[in-house]
Amino acid sequence: MLTKETVVILAACAIQVAMSGQSQWGKKARRAALKIHNNYRRKEGGCRVNRLQYDMGLEAQAKRWAQRCVFKHELIKGRGENLAFSTYQNPEIEMIKSSSKGWFDEKKDYRPGQRGCQMSCHYTQLVWHSTEKVGCYSHRCPYLGGTTARNAWYFVCFYTPMGNWVGEEPYQKSCATPCHPGQRKRGGLCVGKAKVPCKNKNASCDAWAKRGECSKNPNYMHENCKKACKKC
Repeated sequence: MLTKETVVILAACAIQVAMSGQSQWGKKARRAALKIHNNYRRKEGGCRVNRLQYDMGLEAQAKRWAQRCVFKHELIKGRGENLAFSTYQNPEIEMIKSSSKGWFDEKKDYRPGQRGCQMSCHYTQLVWHSTEKVGCYSHRCPYLGGTTARNAWYFVCFYTPMGNWVGEEPYQKSCATPCHPGQRKRGGLCVGKAKVPCKNKNASCDAWAKRGECSKNPNYMHENCKKACKKC
């Protein structure tokens, strides 16, 4: 008999996910995670929203973090993170669906123009327009640090470029063009590499580049300090 228990995700959002044996993470799980992410992004109907690609490098990072069995964000500069856990027992694919739905359901707490993502950070990262890649992993933890959960699934997804920038909306409903120059619209999302101006988005980029941040923090620097890092 299945037993439902309280399910929690970081930022105080309750969701239901699933657990059944050890992780069988592979092609099927990857395809499911990617499809679910892109379906939610498409559902919003925004313009200049990228179609996510699955990234094995991000999966490797998510796997390493999930296997630590500590329920907290790693907070790597330039990388977005969504986390969930549960002791509800069901197939792994159902856990992916329920986790993603829980993140998306934070939309009810989002108010356009609010400062920061506040109680909707999972939702905003899930649909953030400029994010290009995602990688996920799930791991069963005998004890999940930072919680009282035992024998719990821990589900981790990492993203680049990260979203949730203060002062920016996750996406726009109206744009001059459906996608950035160099891209095309396919299935409601933008595909291809956008042609963006060669510039720095932060006044400190040149100083950071001189300190070697282009190699130390490539996720952030290559996206926001393209000129300083000679990426354009």
